[in-house]
Amino acid sequence: MDITIYLEDGQREEFDKLCEEFGINASQAANIFVNRAIAAKTLPFGYEDEDVRWKRGRFEYDKKTAVPRKKRILTEEDKVIIAEAKAAVKSMQEQSVLNGNSEMTLDEINDIIADCRREMREKEALAKTKSHLHEQPILQGIPSAILEEVGA
Repeated sequence: MDITIYLEDGQREEFDKLCEEFGINASQAANIFVNRAIAAKTLPFGYEDEDVRWKRGRFEYDKKTAVPRKKRILTEEDKVIIAEAKAAVKSMQEQSVLNGNSEMTLDEINDIIADCRREMREKEALAKTKSHLHEQPILQGIPSAILEEVGA
């Protein structure tokens, strides 16, 4: 795939010289840049536009001027609950690895939950239908084994 880059006067020559010093050409340098950006999921050098710089500055100002919150003192009961919660999470993580589903995405998990709920609703609807059929006068007196065999 071709990409066109517009440079200011003289930049191409300077960039070509720099690349030559590294033993590569401009195309190879661009590929290195692209690969690093993809791998890091960000630009491979520090960059912030004005909005990001302003927000970061505002965040730092707010952090410096914020009134410190009182730390909550944990009771022994709180500590036990926290320890049990951590143990439960660790156990779930280990079980997830053993089950082979530790790498599932949230979408995949939600799809499985939706399928299970759909199956439960279908089973409940079928049970209601069967219950309703057994109450029909025409079916009364027929042994339940026969009714089950024919799906009623």
